[in-house]
This record gives sequence, C-alpha cells and structure tokens, in this order.
Amino acid sequence: MRNPYAWTKLANLVAIESPVGVGYSYCEEMLSGGACDNDDVRTADTLLAALQTLVRDKFPELQAAPFFISGESYAGVYCPTLAKAILDANDRGETRINLTG
Repeated sequence: MRNPYAWTKLANLVAIESPVGVGYSYCEEMLSGGACDNDDVRTADTLLAALQTLVRDKFPELQAAPFFISGESYAGVYCPTLAKAILDANDRGETRINLTG
C-alpha cells in the first residue's frame, strides 16, 4: 500500500558506482580485456558530466534542488574532489548543480 509518510515525498536518491569499472559499470578498455584508466580527477570529471546530464537533460526540475554528496570508504577522497569539480563548473557557468553539502 502507499505510505503517505514515505521519505521519497521529500527527497530523491541517485546512487552512482564510482569509479568506472567497479561493480556493474565498465569502460571501453574492459571490452578487450584491458583496465580502466582512473584517477581521482578523472573520476570527479566523469561524475560531474553524469550529474550535469542528469539535471540538464533527464530531470531539469531538480536542478534547483539542494544536492548532497555522500559515500563510503575511498569516497573520502572522491566526495571532496567531486565537490570541487561541481563548484568550479558552477563558477564557469556550466549546468548548475545546487551543491549544499
């Protein structure tokens, strides 16, 4: 039955595997037996591009919504690196993500 008090009435959640090549994600190099070329900055740039596409093309109504980043383990590096990439992109006038926390 529907829950009138569901948290989904107040928030949206997007889970993204990171970096490319972990879990169910893959990169072009993996198709021929190679490995993905990941580093912290490339991972942040890839995530930024995905998030910009998400709010620009898929869910533009969420562009002004507060955006929070969270993660575990090595995300202690990925989260602040992504936050900086978002702020830099916002300063350049690219698709705005309302980074809140």
